[in-house]
Amino acid sequence: MMQFFKDLNVTADQKKFFKKALNSYYDAVSELLQSENASLRLMEAENAKVLSAKGELSDENTASYEKLRKSFDQLLRGVSSLAEAIDLQPPVMPDDGNTTRVTTGTDVTPSSGKEPSVLEPIWDDDDTKTFYESLPDLRAFVPAVLLGEAEQKLNEQHAKGREQSSESNAEQETEVHDNAQTSSATEDQLEGKADDVAKD
Repeated sequence: MMQFFKDLNVTADQKKFFKKALNSYYDAVSELLQSENASLRLMEAENAKVLSAKGELSDENTASYEKLRKSFDQLLRGVSSLAEAIDLQPPVMPDDGNTTRVTTGTDVTPSSGKEPSVLEPIWDDDDTKTFYESLPDLRAFVPAVLLGEAEQKLNEQHAKGREQSSESNAEQETEVHDNAQTSSATEDQLEGKADDVAKD
């Protein structure tokens, strides 16, 4: 490799010029990387607000985040390669750890240095957890008409009413039949007494 550089016949002034040009290019790209990192952090903060408010991100927000994230990752790899080539330290990106990175499921990267296997609690405190997990019985607070239960009870009452009315009709028919039999028996007895009185 050294033989290759000797064969190029590059002068010391040319080396200084190239080194200065590469260093200034590296500085410009590092500033761009810092700017991209700030934009990414801002978008992550906005996404975290939307996630906490709505529970999900729109497809448009997710797509724009993924696009910015890929662009940033490519720029970071390029700047790191350039820094290595010109014997400089790659830039260190500040990670505030307060933002939530949006992932599509294939690319899971935790926002801080924690292991992904460590589960963080969903709820901020016990009151929030209780609010979402201990649901009150809605039947105690909402009228039955709004829950659709009143119709079921009304149908059940109509069915019971029909059964009772059919039973009472059957009882009435039995009473009428019994009364008819009793009255015919009484009429027969009266006729028999009338005949006896007429014979006397």
